[in-house]
Amino acid sequence: HFTPDVLLTDYQMPTQTGLDLIERSKDRIPNLRTILYSGSVQRSVYADRRVKPDEFLEKPFVPQRLLDLVKHVLAT
Repeated sequence: HFTPDVLLTDYQMPTQTGLDLIERSKDRIPNLRTILYSGSVQRSVYADRRVKPDEFLEKPFVPQRLLDLVKHVLAT
């Protein structure tokens, strides 16, 4: 049995959005930390959602920014 510490997902995916994945994942693992990233939408895309990502990362981003954000999310 494996429980991830953090979920990183893009907003746009072929069969669902990253927000849909985050919602389904947090329904199963409520304390799961999540980061949504996108180059096509803004934070406002999840303003009215029942479940929200812990952080949002706008693309493009440099690898160090992603690493720093993952560390931040895991520390909170």
